[in-house]
Amino acid sequence: MLKGRHLLDPTDFSPGELDEIFDFADLIIQSPAQFNHLCDSSILATLFYEPSTRTRFSFEAAMLSLGGSVVGVVRVLPVQREVERQGALGGAGTEDAG
Repeated sequence: MLKGRHLLDPTDFSPGELDEIFDFADLIIQSPAQFNHLCDSSILATLFYEPSTRTRFSFEAAMLSLGGSVVGVVRVLPVQREVERQGALGGAGTEDAG
């Protein structure tokens, strides 16, 4: 089993281990209510060096839907210059925001 393993790079897992992860993900998709409390008492820590709103929100939504909590750090300084450079959507065009 993969319990206690950390994914820092896709090459951290063998093809067989990746198959195991994807099979488990399929189970969650098929019966989400069965996994509502899978991550109770667990905390997901995220650190993004670049703005990545969709990725951050999808990670957070997944953890919350499994009953866990999220602690996140995003690059925020200098905020005004970053907003001016990339726009309010963090670089994503409006076609990605809907």
